[in-house]
Amino acid sequence: MSFYKEVLAEHERMGLVQVPNALERLCTSIGCHVFNLQNIKSKRFYYGGSLENFRLSIVFMAPSGYSKSQHFNFFLNEKTGFLNRTGIPTSVRGTFSPEAWMGTIQNEKIQPGIIEQYKHGIVGADEFMRLGNMMNGTGVNNDEVTLMKALDTDNMSKDLSYGAIKADAIGFTLWAGMRPCLLGLKSGLARRFSFQIFCPTIEDSAKFRQASRTGKMNTRISLETKDKLAGELRKTAEIIDSVESLDYSAVYDWIDKNTFSPHFEESLYKRMALGWSVINDYLPEIKIDDTLHKLLLDEITSRSVIRDSPEFEAVRRILRSAGRVKHSTLKRFLESNYQLHKIQVDALIRAMESKMEIITVEGDWYTLPETITE
Repeated sequence: MSFYKEVLAEHERMGLVQVPNALERLCTSIGCHVFNLQNIKSKRFYYGGSLENFRLSIVFMAPSGYSKSQHFNFFLNEKTGFLNRTGIPTSVRGTFSPEAWMGTIQNEKIQPGIIEQYKHGIVGADEFMRLGNMMNGTGVNNDEVTLMKALDTDNMSKDLSYGAIKADAIGFTLWAGMRPCLLGLKSGLARRFSFQIFCPTIEDSAKFRQASRTGKMNTRISLETKDKLAGELRKTAEIIDSVESLDYSAVYDWIDKNTFSPHFEESLYKRMALGWSVINDYLPEIKIDDTLHKLLLDEITSRSVIRDSPEFEAVRRILRSAGRVKHSTLKRFLESNYQLHKIQVDALIRAMESKMEIITVEGDWYTLPETITE
């Protein structure tokens, strides 16, 4: 059974709610991470004269309480996570100081930062809203510029007046959790990330409520399952070591047929296809199956939503799922489940009404214009 199928089966056994595309996207990132680690060792693939970077970092956008932490801990918890017996260093962190990434020098002694401690690992950063400021070009400091570079290069240096901190052979992958927010995506940093966005509907809220009331969510991933997984990844690493070249022709065909994305985003789709092929035992072929096709389309949609308005998209998905929703119900749901202030909700609703994004039917119900037929 492939890594992805093992993950899916365990997720279902534990009674966790399936967030569309989330497991697929995170597994793809793991596939990229494993391939990148092997390339650090073999130094087989180069791009532009430097060791090629195959890593795929993730931004997971969802309102608080809607499974960002759950997904991160499912894979990355140091004691109980799916990867904790594979040899890949993992951690889930809740808060970071700007200096945490590269570390500091105290009393002439280097205190290594997260990049050095987990330079071959995957770190989940929960509620890392500052990353959005970095992508929008606001509030960026030198330590965070270092983080950006560490996601794309294989060595880093932080110069201080009393010494320098260095890290090399970096294979660090970041999974960052955020609440839905508007991002410009103009910076090079945004091209280092795949975007998972989850806008829960009223139906989704009921599923999460029901899941939290069952005993299944109290179960742990078995050691046998994790040991089996570790064995599968060792076999995968051996297969990667036998790959002499990468044929992206299937990816280029897909891009030409399905998107007008700029050429500098092609590397994102190539990495996603490679990671998916690694984690589903397709190598040496880079294959686009139906699931990856849907995931790539979701990536295009997610990037468009984040550039436009995640809050508008949340309302659209709520109404599309329900068909129509009472004015009062929609407002209460946005306030309680999206943690929006009443003033924000009123402004959002007025803006969507003025643009005819939502319309009123039967007096006190909202629906989407597309649902109305002659």
